[in-house]
Amino acid sequence: MKQEHKLYPDYTAQDRFKHEFKAYITQSNEYKQYNQRPYTWSGGIADFDYSPASFEVGPMVAIHLPETQFKYLMAQGDRIDRLEDDAEHSRKLRHEQQKEQQIRDDNPAVQLAYDQYKMLMALVRK
Repeated sequence: MKQEHKLYPDYTAQDRFKHEFKAYITQSNEYKQYNQRPYTWSGGIADFDYSPASFEVGPMVAIHLPETQFKYLMAQGDRIDRLEDDAEHSRKLRHEQQKEQQIRDDNPAVQLAYDQYKMLMALVRK
């Protein structure tokens, strides 16, 4: 899958990752990812099969990168978590503002009081 990159337009996402994080990526023969096959339903009861034949081995890769780059990736993960929290907070605020706007739209007296409140706040700030 090609992903456009402003400096390296012919790079794939994997090429870009390797370049940006100075990483070396290989197929891993040491570790395997075991994925349980979907279970079946019989008579309203799930039929779980934990035998080795019920698991599929998925491919894994080994990624070698400098420790500084690994720490940077971990910090980026924390940053993404904070951004997601901020986005959720923003969605809640926007929803609350929309509810309040609907109340003002439905009640002219509330709109008038809100306009007077904003005017008083502007005067106090000056």
